Amino acid sequence: MNYPETHPTLPADEDESRASIGATSLTGLLRWLGVLTLLAAAGSYLVSSWMEASPLMRFYVFLGFTAFLAAAGMFCGLRWREDKGARTFLALAALFVPVCAAQIAGFLYVQLGYAAAPHEIFTIAPVGESALLIAGMAFALLTLPTIFLAFSALARPEAGRLALSYLVGNLALIQPIRDSGAVLGIAAALLGFLLLMDQRFFARSVRLKHLDGLAMRGAMFLPLLILVGRNLLLFDRTPELLGFSYGAAGALLFLGFPGWLSGEGLRTMTRGCGFVLIAVGWAILAGQWCPGADSVISVGLIPLAGVAMILSPAAGRDAKVYRRLSALTAVAGLLLHLLAFEGNGIVLLSLGITAAIMAGAFWVCDRLLLVAGGIGFAVTLAHVFFSVREFWAQNLWVSLGALGVVILIASSLIERNWHRLNQGAAALREGWNSWD
Repeated sequence: MNYPETHPTLPADEDESRASIGATSLTGLLRWLGVLTLLAAAGSYLVSSWMEASPLMRFYVFLGFTAFLAAAGMFCGLRWREDKGARTFLALAALFVPVCAAQIAGFLYVQLGYAAAPHEIFTIAPVGESALLIAGMAFALLTLPTIFLAFSALARPEAGRLALSYLVGNLALIQPIRDSGAVLGIAAALLGFLLLMDQRFFARSVRLKHLDGLAMRGAMFLPLLILVGRNLLLFDRTPELLGFSYGAAGALLFLGFPGWLSGEGLRTMTRGCGFVLIAVGWAILAGQWCPGADSVISVGLIPLAGVAMILSPAAGRDAKVYRRLSALTAVAGLLLHLLAFEGNGIVLLSLGITAAIMAGAFWVCDRLLLVAGGIGFAVTLAHVFFSVREFWAQNLWVSLGALGVVILIASSLIERNWHRLNQGAAALREGWNSWD
């Protein structure tokens, strides 16, 4: 008997699942393509001169475009019930707000009588106080709702704090100061505030670890990027501001970006790159601040070792590596400075730092830190005794008398605290085996 040939069929729900996956992939690709196209259009509009219009009209066109993106996001979310498109439009609108703020800052800068930026694309003539006031009001009325809508849609658990941080960054961007020293101070304060908010509130929120939350956490630093980049590209590119730029990028890579990654290897690599950038930035600053070769180590290397020690608790499982790197760098720098140069200041600094390293070794139970600090402390004391050898030779009886008094006092102290010293030595031996 011949049976009809049959072919296995997939269940209807499995067919629908595959179709849904295909549609999601296609729409995701189209969404990214649209985002890149809009960003390219905005960038072309800002830096090209194809539109024959006044700077004020160009500002209103870009502000209207930003408001249009926000309105499109609301339409997608409220009318079409399509949340992904709504979040995309609102995120783009929020990202364009600092660009509008930078244009307002340019109008305010030239209105106060300062010279315009030395680039013909960004040359702006004064628009008048009334026109500037109207532009500022339009900016506030359109961008404030956009910011709160965007952060509420993409980062609801911490929308208020994120929006506040973003507003602070845009306010810092609007200020008319272009002096490199003042901008450096403003940028440093803003970076500290944003990192504090991120580490204190946002990094601990589980809901901000998805793509939308990470995007809005990253957008929080966009005004800072424009603030520093504006001075570097259009005004005074001082070594101090350039060094700060490297250091700020390194701080973000070391403290912020690893929290966005899932693999521990990627986190380690990111922290390493961040610390290299911090070191480069500090080297640029130290090169400007060091008055001579005798202060290169004390002004440059030792503070960098301190930065590594401060950052070590945020390094996760690599904290021990950064602690040891910091201690070894500090001790090596101090001893090299002792051998190459004379000075009571470096001796006191060496004694204080090596003693602090030994105390810290007991706190974190690290044998290498105790050994490194002990060697540095002993070598510093030997250097002190060697430096005063001429005084010892010229005043031998005074020196021997002082040494005898010290020995007698030490013997009395040892005898009085013998049991306590034995207990401490026993505890040290017991704990030594369990230390890293």
